[in-house]
Amino acid sequence: MSPIVKVKAALRKNLPWLKAVLFHKCPPFVYGSKKINHVPVFIFHQVDQSFEHCLRYLTENGYHTSTCSDLHFDGLSTPLGYYEKNIVLTFDDGDISLWRQAYPLLRKYNQQAVCFICPGLVPEPSLEQLENTNSLCDWNQIITMHNSGVIDFQLHGMYHDLVFSSPLINSFFHPNFRSPYFGKQEKATVVSYDDTISLTNIWPKEPRSLSPHLGIPIHSLSPKFATDQRYLPQQDAVNHLQNFVVDNGGETYFQQKDWRKTLNQEYISTGGDRKGEIICGTKYQEEIAKDLLTGQEIMENRLPGKKVRHFCFPWYKYSVAALNTVGECGFTTSFLGPEVTTQRHNWHKDNLTLVQRLPGHYIYLLPGKGRQSLLQNIAQSL
Repeated sequence: MSPIVKVKAALRKNLPWLKAVLFHKCPPFVYGSKKINHVPVFIFHQVDQSFEHCLRYLTENGYHTSTCSDLHFDGLSTPLGYYEKNIVLTFDDGDISLWRQAYPLLRKYNQQAVCFICPGLVPEPSLEQLENTNSLCDWNQIITMHNSGVIDFQLHGMYHDLVFSSPLINSFFHPNFRSPYFGKQEKATVVSYDDTISLTNIWPKEPRSLSPHLGIPIHSLSPKFATDQRYLPQQDAVNHLQNFVVDNGGETYFQQKDWRKTLNQEYISTGGDRKGEIICGTKYQEEIAKDLLTGQEIMENRLPGKKVRHFCFPWYKYSVAALNTVGECGFTTSFLGPEVTTQRHNWHKDNLTLVQRLPGHYIYLLPGKGRQSLLQNIAQSL
């Protein structure tokens, strides 16, 4: 990962939390208040055994964890105090640590959680899956956790992917390609579906072969649910670049100093820089709706009795049009990061509820024995 990409990634990850704290967009308890007048929601991705310390803190201080369906997030119409000891723990992506660490600990402490998964990426059970420490939970593991009632599974989009949002060329796909939306160790994987391509930083199995996609043009990237349009490059031009890389050594081609310049010249020679298509407006929102409804259908078919009515925006990013489409597709709640400061925004006729989520280590800011100050918490998290 280049220094520039590293800086962008760090800013993208940490700046929203910092701004939320500095501009007092977090709940009062974060700043030392002893009262809680809504349902605090916390977010985790990968977890380890330190998660037990969080659960011990919650249990010893009388906090009860709930699911989306339990509370319906109607706290603003409920007398204050009813939710004083209720919180929600959320996990994004369905990392294998949910099964190996979080699930056993939640059962041990008689607590619950919500996990947002991408059904298009969930692997089928296999022996290889059990040996892969960087994978996602498989369907058997998810079904077991669902049946236990300990974890409520909801939707995180089909593929957790970035789409091309404009004709502007940023790069070409190469073995070390990174995006500011990805973590330090996350490599891009190309997702191909419906004659389109997108990029994801999540892949459930062994490292996927890059060869079929090397050389494809990388236009401006945005989270699928955070852009109002999608750019589809001209397929003949994309195929030409892929074949060009294969004919010139595959992965070894990218050892040449001028590979970017050469690929750009090849792309221009095919007219690929001006023959793409922009999908926007109703047509793009239909694509968003298809993503939501397909994911919902897969989850409800896989998980007995499951009603998928809650959605989490990947990377906490959304467009107003996508937000309305989420409501139109029957979802009642959308989970974000620190961007929202209340739990109800009337974006849509169905009063889709937006829920702010806080980093998992903010649990220690909740009132109780052993509570940390905000400065202590920030210092320990750095």
